[in-house]
Amino acid sequence: MGILAHNYLAGSSYFVFSVVQDIYVVYGDGETAHYIISEVRQFQALAPYSPYSEFVDLETNARYTSSSLFYEVYSRSDTLVLQTCIAADGIDSWGRLFVIAELVY
Repeated sequence: MGILAHNYLAGSSYFVFSVVQDIYVVYGDGETAHYIISEVRQFQALAPYSPYSEFVDLETNARYTSSSLFYEVYSRSDTLVLQTCIAADGIDSWGRLFVIAELVY
């Protein structure tokens, strides 16, 4: 499951999350799910305004195509991903932030 938000609106709160922090999701029917953050990853978009941009991992310098980054982040089961853009150098969508959390059973 992914929750995307603009970095200048609700997504601005994604930057305060850290590894091992708890997240609780409350669904429309009142059911809840408990997640624990396992990773916080940041990437620079080499073509920030293109949906097909390549990305560079800011920690490892590894390069990803848009497709490979999508599968890297979203292909895990029982995972919650909070995604927003990173603003830098006057560009609102300079990069991407992914807060990845694993379901607690």
